[in-house]
Amino acid sequence: MNMAKNPSSLPQQHTYALPSLAVTFLIGPLGIIHGIYATEFGLSLGSISFVLLVSNLFDGITDPIIGYYTDRYYYRHGTRKPFVVIGGLTMVVTGYFLYVPTDISALWNYGLLTRVDGNVSYEYFLFWFMAFYLAWTLFEIPHLAWAGDISTDANDKIRIFSLRSATGWLGILLFYCVPLMPMFDSEGFTPETLRWSALAAGLVMLPLVIICVTYTPNGVPSTVASQLEAKYKGTDFIQLLKEFRDNKLALLFFTSAIFAYGGLTGMWYTLIYIYIDSYLGMAEYFPLMSLAALSAGFLMIGVWYRLASCFGVKSVLVLGLLINAFGALGTSFLSAENSGIYSLAAVLFLCFGVGGSSMNLLPSLLAQIVDYSQYKFGIHRSATYFSLNTITAKFAIAGGGALGLAVAGFYGFDPQTKIHSEDNIIGMKIAVSVIPTIFGLIAVALFVLNPMNTRRHTIVRRRLERRA
Repeated sequence: MNMAKNPSSLPQQHTYALPSLAVTFLIGPLGIIHGIYATEFGLSLGSISFVLLVSNLFDGITDPIIGYYTDRYYYRHGTRKPFVVIGGLTMVVTGYFLYVPTDISALWNYGLLTRVDGNVSYEYFLFWFMAFYLAWTLFEIPHLAWAGDISTDANDKIRIFSLRSATGWLGILLFYCVPLMPMFDSEGFTPETLRWSALAAGLVMLPLVIICVTYTPNGVPSTVASQLEAKYKGTDFIQLLKEFRDNKLALLFFTSAIFAYGGLTGMWYTLIYIYIDSYLGMAEYFPLMSLAALSAGFLMIGVWYRLASCFGVKSVLVLGLLINAFGALGTSFLSAENSGIYSLAAVLFLCFGVGGSSMNLLPSLLAQIVDYSQYKFGIHRSATYFSLNTITAKFAIAGGGALGLAVAGFYGFDPQTKIHSEDNIIGMKIAVSVIPTIFGLIAVALFVLNPMNTRRHTIVRRRLERRA
Protein backbone atom coordinates (compact mmCIF):
# COMPACT_ATOMS: atom_id res chain seq x y z
CA MET A 1 0.00 0.00 0.00
CA ASN A 2 1.69 3.17 -1.19
CA MET A 3 0.36 5.64 1.33
CA ALA A 4 1.88 8.79 2.67
CA LYS A 5 3.30 8.24 6.10
CA ASN A 6 1.14 10.93 7.67
CA PRO A 7 -1.74 11.81 5.33
CA SER A 8 -3.89 13.41 8.03
CA SER A 9 -3.28 16.58 10.04
CA LEU A 10 -4.09 16.96 13.73
CA PRO A 11 -7.34 18.91 13.03
CA GLN A 12 -8.43 16.15 10.65
CA GLN A 13 -7.72 13.56 13.31
CA HIS A 14 -10.04 15.52 15.61
CA THR A 15 -12.81 15.57 13.00
CA TYR A 16 -12.36 11.81 12.57
CA ALA A 17 -13.01 11.31 16.29
CA LEU A 18 -16.10 13.55 16.56
CA PRO A 19 -18.87 10.97 15.91
CA SER A 20 -17.59 8.90 18.82
CA LEU A 21 -19.17 11.45 21.16
CA ALA A 22 -22.68 10.72 19.88
CA VAL A 23 -22.05 6.98 19.54
CA THR A 24 -20.84 6.49 23.11
CA PHE A 25 -23.64 8.73 24.37
CA LEU A 26 -26.00 6.33 22.62
CA ILE A 27 -24.35 3.10 23.84
CA GLY A 28 -23.98 4.39 27.40
CA PRO A 29 -27.29 2.81 28.52
CA LEU A 30 -26.08 -0.65 27.48
CA GLY A 31 -24.35 -0.91 30.85
CA ILE A 32 -27.63 -0.57 32.76
CA ILE A 33 -30.27 -1.60 30.20
CA HIS A 34 -30.36 -5.15 31.58
CA GLY A 35 -31.19 -3.83 35.02
CA ILE A 36 -33.85 -1.45 33.64
CA TYR A 37 -35.58 -4.21 31.68
CA ALA A 38 -35.43 -6.47 34.75
CA THR A 39 -36.68 -3.96 37.33
CA GLU A 40 -38.93 -1.66 35.26
CA PHE A 41 -40.20 -3.81 32.38
CA GLY A 42 -40.63 -7.17 34.08
CA LEU A 43 -38.13 -9.37 32.22
CA SER A 44 -36.58 -12.24 34.16
CA LEU A 45 -32.83 -12.76 34.37
CA GLY A 46 -33.27 -15.95 32.34
CA SER A 47 -35.03 -14.08 29.52
CA ILE A 48 -32.35 -11.38 29.44
CA SER A 49 -29.65 -14.06 29.40
CA PHE A 50 -31.40 -15.72 26.44
CA VAL A 51 -31.52 -12.41 24.55
CA LEU A 52 -27.80 -11.87 25.08
CA LEU A 53 -26.95 -15.34 23.78
CA VAL A 54 -29.13 -15.10 20.66
CA SER A 55 -27.83 -11.61 19.88
CA ASN A 56 -24.32 -12.92 20.24
CA LEU A 57 -24.95 -15.68 17.68
CA PHE A 58 -26.40 -13.08 15.32
CA ASP A 59 -23.29 -10.93 15.73
CA GLY A 60 -21.18 -13.97 14.96
CA ILE A 61 -22.70 -14.00 11.48
CA THR A 62 -22.90 -10.29 10.71
CA ASP A 63 -19.64 -8.91 12.08
CA PRO A 64 -17.15 -10.77 9.86
CA ILE A 65 -19.37 -10.22 6.81
CA ILE A 66 -19.45 -6.47 7.44
CA GLY A 67 -15.70 -6.40 8.03
CA TYR A 68 -14.95 -8.34 4.85
CA TYR A 69 -17.17 -6.25 2.59
CA THR A 70 -16.05 -3.01 4.21
CA ASP A 71 -12.53 -3.83 3.09
CA ARG A 72 -13.78 -4.82 -0.36
CA TYR A 73 -15.65 -1.52 -0.71
CA TYR A 74 -12.63 0.41 0.56
CA TYR A 75 -10.33 -1.10 -2.02
CA ARG A 76 -12.84 -0.55 -4.80
CA HIS A 77 -13.79 3.05 -3.96
CA GLY A 78 -11.01 4.24 -1.62
CA THR A 79 -13.36 5.20 1.24
CA ARG A 80 -15.24 3.79 4.23
CA LYS A 81 -17.44 6.84 4.74
CA PRO A 82 -20.82 5.44 3.55
CA PHE A 83 -20.69 2.73 6.22
CA VAL A 84 -19.96 5.31 8.91
CA VAL A 85 -22.90 7.48 7.84
CA ILE A 86 -25.42 4.63 7.51
CA GLY A 87 -24.32 2.96 10.74
CA GLY A 88 -24.41 6.15 12.78
CA LEU A 89 -27.87 7.22 11.62
CA THR A 90 -29.31 3.72 12.00
CA MET A 91 -28.04 3.63 15.57
CA VAL A 92 -30.24 6.63 16.35
CA VAL A 93 -33.43 4.88 15.21
CA THR A 94 -32.74 1.46 16.72
CA GLY A 95 -31.39 2.99 19.92
CA TYR A 96 -34.61 4.90 20.51
CA PHE A 97 -36.80 1.80 20.22
CA LEU A 98 -34.43 -0.21 22.43
CA TYR A 99 -34.28 2.36 25.22
CA VAL A 100 -37.88 3.55 24.90
CA PRO A 101 -40.15 0.48 24.54
CA THR A 102 -42.82 1.56 22.06
CA ASP A 103 -46.21 0.18 21.13
CA ILE A 104 -45.47 -1.02 17.61
CA SER A 105 -49.15 -1.56 16.80
CA ALA A 106 -49.95 2.10 17.52
CA LEU A 107 -46.98 3.18 15.44
CA TRP A 108 -48.06 0.95 12.55
CA ASN A 109 -51.79 1.84 12.65
CA TYR A 110 -51.75 5.49 13.66
CA GLY A 111 -48.17 6.67 13.17
CA LEU A 112 -47.86 7.51 16.87
CA LEU A 113 -44.86 6.84 19.10
CA THR A 114 -46.63 5.50 22.19
CA ARG A 115 -44.44 4.30 25.03
CA VAL A 116 -45.22 1.00 26.73
CA ASP A 117 -46.26 1.25 30.37
CA GLY A 118 -45.64 -2.00 32.21
CA ASN A 119 -44.07 -5.23 31.12
CA VAL A 120 -42.28 -5.68 27.79
CA SER A 121 -42.00 -8.99 25.95
CA TYR A 122 -38.59 -10.59 25.52
CA GLU A 123 -39.29 -10.75 21.75
CA TYR A 124 -39.39 -6.95 21.64
CA PHE A 125 -36.16 -6.69 23.63
CA LEU A 126 -34.50 -9.33 21.44
CA PHE A 127 -35.42 -7.68 18.11
CA TRP A 128 -34.31 -4.15 18.98
CA PHE A 129 -31.23 -5.34 20.85
CA MET A 130 -30.11 -7.23 17.74
CA ALA A 131 -31.01 -4.33 15.45
CA PHE A 132 -29.08 -1.85 17.58
CA TYR A 133 -25.99 -4.04 17.69
CA LEU A 134 -26.12 -4.49 13.91
CA ALA A 135 -26.27 -0.71 13.44
CA TRP A 136 -23.41 -0.25 15.90
CA THR A 137 -21.33 -2.76 13.95
CA LEU A 138 -22.01 -0.91 10.69
CA PHE A 139 -20.48 2.18 12.27
CA GLU A 140 -17.83 0.75 14.57
CA ILE A 141 -15.88 -1.58 12.31
CA PRO A 142 -15.29 0.83 9.39
CA HIS A 143 -14.66 3.73 11.77
CA LEU A 144 -12.01 1.79 13.67
CA ALA A 145 -10.40 0.57 10.44
CA TRP A 146 -10.43 4.12 9.08
CA ALA A 147 -8.11 5.23 11.90
CA GLY A 148 -5.53 2.70 10.76
CA ASP A 149 -5.87 3.93 7.16
CA ILE A 150 -5.10 7.59 7.78
CA SER A 151 -1.71 7.02 9.43
CA THR A 152 0.96 4.33 9.43
CA ASP A 153 3.24 5.56 12.24
CA ALA A 154 2.87 3.74 15.57
CA ASN A 155 2.82 6.91 17.71
CA ASP A 156 0.35 8.57 15.35
CA LYS A 157 -1.93 5.55 15.67
CA ILE A 158 -1.76 5.83 19.45
CA ARG A 159 -2.65 9.54 19.24
CA ILE A 160 -5.55 8.96 16.82
CA PHE A 161 -7.06 6.20 18.92
CA SER A 162 -6.50 8.24 22.08
CA LEU A 163 -8.37 11.18 20.51
CA ARG A 164 -11.15 8.82 19.51
CA SER A 165 -11.28 7.42 23.05
CA ALA A 166 -11.23 10.85 24.68
CA THR A 167 -14.11 12.02 22.48
CA GLY A 168 -16.05 8.88 23.23
CA TRP A 169 -15.36 9.29 26.92
CA LEU A 170 -17.04 12.71 26.76
CA GLY A 171 -20.13 11.03 25.33
CA ILE A 172 -20.24 8.61 28.25
CA LEU A 173 -19.82 11.51 30.69
CA LEU A 174 -22.73 13.33 29.08
CA PHE A 175 -24.91 10.23 29.44
CA TYR A 176 -24.18 9.99 33.15
CA CYS A 177 -24.99 13.69 33.53
CA VAL A 178 -28.55 13.18 32.25
CA PRO A 179 -30.09 11.85 35.54
CA LEU A 180 -28.61 14.82 37.42
CA MET A 181 -30.57 17.37 35.41
CA PRO A 182 -33.22 19.26 37.45
CA MET A 183 -36.11 18.15 35.23
CA PHE A 184 -36.00 14.64 36.73
CA ASP A 185 -37.45 13.70 40.10
CA SER A 186 -34.82 11.04 40.80
CA GLU A 187 -31.05 11.08 40.40
CA GLY A 188 -31.07 7.41 39.39
CA PHE A 189 -31.54 5.91 35.94
CA THR A 190 -35.17 5.52 34.91
CA PRO A 191 -37.03 4.89 31.64
CA GLU A 192 -37.52 8.65 31.37
CA THR A 193 -33.79 9.41 31.56
CA LEU A 194 -33.13 6.76 28.90
CA ARG A 195 -35.70 8.41 26.64
CA TRP A 196 -34.04 11.81 26.92
CA SER A 197 -30.63 10.24 26.39
CA ALA A 198 -31.78 8.61 23.15
CA LEU A 199 -33.27 11.88 21.89
CA ALA A 200 -30.18 13.95 22.78
CA ALA A 201 -27.81 11.49 21.10
CA GLY A 202 -29.98 11.51 17.99
CA LEU A 203 -29.83 15.29 17.73
CA VAL A 204 -26.03 15.47 17.79
CA MET A 205 -25.29 12.40 15.66
CA LEU A 206 -26.07 13.85 12.22
CA PRO A 207 -23.98 17.07 12.41
CA LEU A 208 -20.98 15.24 13.90
CA VAL A 209 -21.07 12.54 11.23
CA ILE A 210 -21.34 15.17 8.48
CA ILE A 211 -18.31 17.07 9.82
CA CYS A 212 -16.37 13.81 10.10
CA VAL A 213 -16.94 12.56 6.54
CA THR A 214 -16.49 16.04 5.06
CA TYR A 215 -13.12 16.96 6.56
CA THR A 216 -11.39 13.64 7.32
CA PRO A 217 -9.26 12.13 4.53
CA ASN A 218 -10.00 8.62 3.28
CA GLY A 219 -6.46 7.44 3.90
CA VAL A 220 -5.72 5.81 0.56
CA PRO A 221 -5.00 7.68 -2.69
CA SER A 222 -7.67 7.02 -5.30
CA THR A 223 -4.95 6.21 -7.84
CA VAL A 224 -4.10 2.97 -6.04
CA ALA A 225 -7.60 2.00 -4.92
CA SER A 226 -8.33 -0.05 -8.07
CA GLN A 227 -4.98 -1.87 -7.80
CA LEU A 228 -5.69 -2.77 -4.18
CA GLU A 229 -9.21 -3.96 -5.01
CA ALA A 230 -7.93 -6.14 -7.85
CA LYS A 231 -5.53 -7.81 -5.43
CA TYR A 232 -8.09 -8.12 -2.66
CA LYS A 233 -11.01 -9.59 -4.62
CA GLY A 234 -8.97 -12.65 -5.52
CA THR A 235 -9.26 -13.85 -1.92
CA ASP A 236 -12.22 -15.53 -0.24
CA PHE A 237 -13.31 -16.48 3.25
CA ILE A 238 -11.31 -19.73 3.16
CA GLN A 239 -8.12 -17.80 2.45
CA LEU A 240 -9.07 -15.36 5.18
CA LEU A 241 -9.49 -18.16 7.72
CA LYS A 242 -6.10 -19.55 6.76
CA GLU A 243 -4.54 -16.16 7.40
CA PHE A 244 -6.15 -15.97 10.84
CA ARG A 245 -4.87 -19.45 11.58
CA ASP A 246 -1.32 -18.58 10.54
CA ASN A 247 -1.27 -15.15 12.20
CA LYS A 248 -0.74 -16.25 15.78
CA LEU A 249 -0.35 -12.65 16.92
CA ALA A 250 -4.00 -12.02 16.07
CA LEU A 251 -5.63 -15.36 16.78
CA LEU A 252 -3.76 -16.92 19.66
CA PHE A 253 -2.67 -13.98 21.78
CA PHE A 254 -4.66 -10.85 20.99
CA THR A 255 -8.04 -12.46 20.28
CA SER A 256 -7.76 -14.78 23.28
CA ALA A 257 -6.87 -11.81 25.51
CA ILE A 258 -9.85 -9.85 24.19
CA PHE A 259 -12.08 -12.83 24.90
CA ALA A 260 -10.88 -13.03 28.50
CA TYR A 261 -11.17 -9.27 29.01
CA GLY A 262 -14.65 -9.35 27.49
CA GLY A 263 -15.64 -11.99 30.01
CA LEU A 264 -14.56 -9.70 32.83
CA THR A 265 -16.31 -6.71 31.33
CA GLY A 266 -19.49 -8.58 30.41
CA MET A 267 -20.06 -10.08 33.82
CA TRP A 268 -19.12 -7.01 35.88
CA TYR A 269 -20.89 -4.37 33.77
CA THR A 270 -24.04 -6.45 33.32
CA LEU A 271 -24.45 -7.11 37.04
CA ILE A 272 -23.00 -4.06 38.77
CA TYR A 273 -26.13 -1.90 38.45
CA ILE A 274 -28.35 -4.76 39.63
CA TYR A 275 -25.91 -5.37 42.49
CA ILE A 276 -25.94 -1.73 43.54
CA ASP A 277 -29.69 -1.31 43.13
CA SER A 278 -31.12 -4.55 44.48
CA TYR A 279 -28.50 -5.57 47.05
CA LEU A 280 -26.69 -2.44 48.21
CA GLY A 281 -29.75 -0.19 47.86
CA MET A 282 -27.62 2.70 46.53
CA ALA A 283 -28.96 3.12 42.98
CA GLU A 284 -29.63 6.83 43.49
CA TYR A 285 -25.89 7.42 44.00
CA PHE A 286 -24.85 5.40 40.97
CA PRO A 287 -25.02 8.16 38.30
CA LEU A 288 -23.11 10.75 40.34
CA MET A 289 -20.39 8.31 41.45
CA SER A 290 -20.10 6.87 37.96
CA LEU A 291 -19.77 10.38 36.59
CA ALA A 292 -16.93 11.10 39.02
CA ALA A 293 -15.18 7.82 38.11
CA LEU A 294 -15.59 8.44 34.39
CA SER A 295 -14.25 11.96 34.79
CA ALA A 296 -11.13 10.48 36.35
CA GLY A 297 -10.95 8.01 33.45
CA PHE A 298 -11.19 10.84 30.96
CA LEU A 299 -8.27 12.63 32.61
CA MET A 300 -6.32 9.37 32.63
CA ILE A 301 -6.54 8.97 28.84
CA GLY A 302 -3.79 11.55 28.40
CA VAL A 303 -1.68 9.81 31.05
CA TRP A 304 -2.10 6.42 29.36
CA TYR A 305 -1.18 8.00 26.02
CA ARG A 306 2.07 9.38 27.45
CA LEU A 307 2.90 6.09 29.13
CA ALA A 308 2.18 4.14 25.94
CA SER A 309 4.43 6.47 23.93
CA CYS A 310 7.27 5.89 26.41
CA PHE A 311 6.86 2.24 27.40
CA GLY A 312 4.71 0.73 24.66
CA VAL A 313 1.01 -0.04 24.33
CA LYS A 314 1.30 -3.60 25.65
CA SER A 315 2.82 -2.54 28.98
CA VAL A 316 0.05 -0.01 29.56
CA LEU A 317 -2.64 -2.59 28.74
CA VAL A 318 -1.16 -5.03 31.27
CA LEU A 319 -1.10 -2.36 34.00
CA GLY A 320 -4.64 -1.23 33.22
CA LEU A 321 -5.96 -4.79 33.26
CA LEU A 322 -4.41 -5.45 36.65
CA ILE A 323 -6.14 -2.36 38.03
CA ASN A 324 -9.43 -3.43 36.44
CA ALA A 325 -9.18 -6.95 37.89
CA PHE A 326 -8.34 -5.53 41.33
CA GLY A 327 -11.45 -3.32 41.13
CA ALA A 328 -13.63 -6.28 40.17
CA LEU A 329 -12.26 -8.24 43.12
CA GLY A 330 -13.02 -5.31 45.42
CA THR A 331 -16.70 -5.52 44.46
CA SER A 332 -17.07 -8.69 46.54
CA PHE A 333 -16.14 -6.74 49.71
CA LEU A 334 -19.09 -4.36 49.30
CA SER A 335 -22.06 -5.29 51.44
CA ALA A 336 -25.41 -3.75 52.33
CA GLU A 337 -24.48 -3.69 56.03
CA ASN A 338 -21.13 -1.88 56.11
CA SER A 339 -20.43 -0.32 52.69
CA GLY A 340 -20.73 3.41 52.14
CA ILE A 341 -20.55 5.62 49.12
CA TYR A 342 -16.77 5.98 49.42
CA SER A 343 -16.05 2.27 49.16
CA LEU A 344 -18.44 1.98 46.22
CA ALA A 345 -16.84 5.02 44.62
CA ALA A 346 -13.41 3.40 44.96
CA VAL A 347 -14.56 0.28 43.10
CA LEU A 348 -16.18 2.34 40.34
CA PHE A 349 -13.03 4.48 40.14
CA LEU A 350 -10.83 1.43 39.54
CA CYS A 351 -13.12 -0.30 37.02
CA PHE A 352 -14.97 2.57 35.31
CA GLY A 353 -12.21 5.11 35.48
CA VAL A 354 -8.55 4.17 35.71
CA GLY A 355 -8.63 0.58 34.49
CA GLY A 356 -11.37 1.05 31.93
CA SER A 357 -9.76 4.06 30.25
CA SER A 358 -6.49 2.17 29.64
CA MET A 359 -8.36 -0.35 27.48
CA ASN A 360 -8.98 2.39 24.93
CA LEU A 361 -5.48 1.61 23.66
CA LEU A 362 -6.52 -1.86 22.49
CA PRO A 363 -7.16 -0.67 18.90
CA SER A 364 -3.62 0.73 18.76
CA LEU A 365 -2.15 -2.71 19.44
CA LEU A 366 -4.52 -4.29 16.92
CA ALA A 367 -3.51 -1.72 14.29
CA GLN A 368 0.10 -2.84 14.78
CA ILE A 369 -1.00 -6.46 14.29
CA VAL A 370 -2.82 -5.43 11.09
CA ASP A 371 0.47 -4.04 9.76
CA TYR A 372 2.17 -7.33 10.62
CA SER A 373 -0.57 -9.18 8.74
CA GLN A 374 -0.02 -6.95 5.70
CA TYR A 375 3.71 -7.66 5.83
CA LYS A 376 3.20 -11.42 6.16
CA PHE A 377 0.31 -11.99 3.74
CA GLY A 378 0.56 -9.00 1.39
CA ILE A 379 -3.01 -7.66 1.93
CA HIS A 380 -4.11 -4.87 4.27
CA ARG A 381 -7.26 -6.22 5.98
CA SER A 382 -7.89 -3.50 8.52
CA ALA A 383 -11.70 -3.73 8.75
CA THR A 384 -11.62 -7.51 8.64
CA TYR A 385 -9.28 -7.70 11.61
CA PHE A 386 -11.25 -5.09 13.51
CA SER A 387 -14.40 -7.11 12.82
CA LEU A 388 -12.65 -10.13 14.32
CA ASN A 389 -11.83 -8.04 17.37
CA THR A 390 -15.37 -6.63 17.55
CA ILE A 391 -17.11 -9.97 17.30
CA THR A 392 -14.75 -11.49 19.86
CA ALA A 393 -15.41 -8.63 22.27
CA LYS A 394 -19.18 -8.78 21.68
CA PHE A 395 -19.24 -12.55 22.03
CA ALA A 396 -17.24 -12.41 25.24
CA ILE A 397 -19.17 -9.48 26.71
CA ALA A 398 -22.56 -10.95 25.81
CA GLY A 399 -21.46 -14.42 26.89
CA GLY A 400 -20.00 -13.02 30.10
CA GLY A 401 -23.19 -11.09 30.78
CA ALA A 402 -25.30 -14.18 30.12
CA LEU A 403 -23.03 -16.28 32.34
CA GLY A 404 -23.21 -13.73 35.13
CA LEU A 405 -27.00 -13.55 34.97
CA ALA A 406 -27.22 -17.35 34.83
CA VAL A 407 -24.96 -17.78 37.89
CA ALA A 408 -26.88 -15.15 39.87
CA GLY A 409 -30.18 -16.71 38.78
CA PHE A 410 -28.96 -20.19 39.71
CA TYR A 411 -28.36 -18.98 43.24
CA GLY A 412 -31.87 -17.49 43.30
CA PHE A 413 -30.97 -13.79 43.21
CA ASP A 414 -34.10 -11.77 42.34
CA PRO A 415 -33.43 -8.17 41.20
CA GLN A 416 -37.03 -7.12 41.92
CA THR A 417 -36.71 -7.63 45.66
CA LYS A 418 -34.49 -5.96 48.26
CA ILE A 419 -34.37 -8.96 50.62
CA HIS A 420 -31.86 -11.70 49.81
CA SER A 421 -30.66 -14.85 51.53
CA GLU A 422 -27.01 -15.59 52.19
CA ASP A 423 -26.91 -18.01 49.26
CA ASN A 424 -28.38 -15.35 46.95
CA ILE A 425 -25.67 -12.89 47.93
CA ILE A 426 -22.85 -15.44 47.62
CA GLY A 427 -24.01 -16.34 44.11
CA MET A 428 -24.19 -12.70 43.08
CA LYS A 429 -20.69 -11.98 44.43
CA ILE A 430 -19.29 -14.98 42.56
CA ALA A 431 -20.89 -13.69 39.36
CA VAL A 432 -19.99 -10.00 39.70
CA SER A 433 -16.57 -10.32 41.32
CA VAL A 434 -14.80 -13.67 41.60
CA ILE A 435 -15.20 -15.03 38.07
CA PRO A 436 -14.54 -11.61 36.41
CA THR A 437 -11.28 -11.31 38.40
CA ILE A 438 -10.14 -14.69 37.08
CA PHE A 439 -10.93 -13.60 33.53
CA GLY A 440 -8.91 -10.42 34.07
CA LEU A 441 -5.82 -12.29 35.26
CA ILE A 442 -6.01 -14.64 32.26
CA ALA A 443 -6.12 -11.59 29.95
CA VAL A 444 -3.05 -10.14 31.69
CA ALA A 445 -1.07 -13.34 31.06
CA LEU A 446 -2.07 -13.41 27.37
CA PHE A 447 -1.03 -9.79 26.80
CA VAL A 448 2.32 -10.47 28.48
CA LEU A 449 2.89 -13.43 26.14
CA ASN A 450 1.98 -11.46 22.99
CA PRO A 451 5.28 -10.87 21.11
CA MET A 452 4.11 -7.68 19.37
CA ASN A 453 5.69 -4.52 20.77
CA THR A 454 6.79 -1.09 19.55
CA ARG A 455 10.24 -2.28 18.44
CA ARG A 456 8.81 -5.16 16.38
CA HIS A 457 6.20 -2.87 14.84
CA THR A 458 8.87 -0.36 13.80
CA ILE A 459 10.74 -3.16 12.01
CA VAL A 460 7.54 -4.28 10.26
CA ARG A 461 6.75 -0.73 9.10
CA ARG A 462 10.28 -0.29 7.74
CA ARG A 463 10.02 -3.47 5.73
CA LEU A 464 6.57 -2.52 4.42
CA GLU A 465 7.84 0.86 3.27
CA ARG A 466 10.82 -0.76 1.51
CA ARG A 467 8.47 -3.22 -0.16
CA ALA A 468 6.18 -0.39 -1.30
